[in-house]
Amino acid sequence: IEEARTNTATYSNIVGKYVDWTKTGSTVQTPSSLNYTSPMGTTSDLREMVENVQNTSHHQVHSSVNLDTAAKCCTVFVKSLRSDRNIQIRITSLGSAPPWATFDLDAGIVKYQSAASGTSSNNTAWSMSTPFIEKHANGWYRIGLTNLAVASTTWNIGLYIVRKTATGSGDSFTGDNVAGFSIWGAQYENGAFPTSYIHNEGGSS
Repeated sequence: IEEARTNTATYSNIVGKYVDWTKTGSTVQTPSSLNYTSPMGTTSDLREMVENVQNTSHHQVHSSVNLDTAAKCCTVFVKSLRSDRNIQIRITSLGSAPPWATFDLDAGIVKYQSAASGTSSNNTAWSMSTPFIEKHANGWYRIGLTNLAVASTTWNIGLYIVRKTATGSGDSFTGDNVAGFSIWGAQYENGAFPTSYIHNEGGSS
């Protein structure tokens, strides 16, 4: 039996649909062809993250949800739609040198990651445990940062499309307007390890 947890990710199933996610160099669209389902077996809440054609970073940030100093796990379900991109989860609003991890879903691995602890450029201390990756059916993976402790009450989660050659935090390049990943089921929960997905169509659930 799992311990009781709360998911503070708003509209957790429809990642990127609403203005609570701020997009830079990217858009979010419904799939052009509904030939797959979410991990819950639905299709109406599927959203695909698309890099635009600008020479910039291609990402979206859950800017309406400020996370706090309690250690937490931040996870999301992701399905790769192309073989030449990786996806990175990165903490934002800390300046440079935040915690992050890059996931290669074609190989099903954590490809690169930040150190286990550090201090960002705005002098915020942080630490994290081993990044999380879990394989699910139909090409989906649940990925995330675990036991994440940040000495700030105003940080956010960002999802970044990065090239396979990118080895560090973030990546700027000229995009091609092609969908990179299907994103579903964000979850932010206090605790050292992730628990089963908690569906949340509004505020905290």
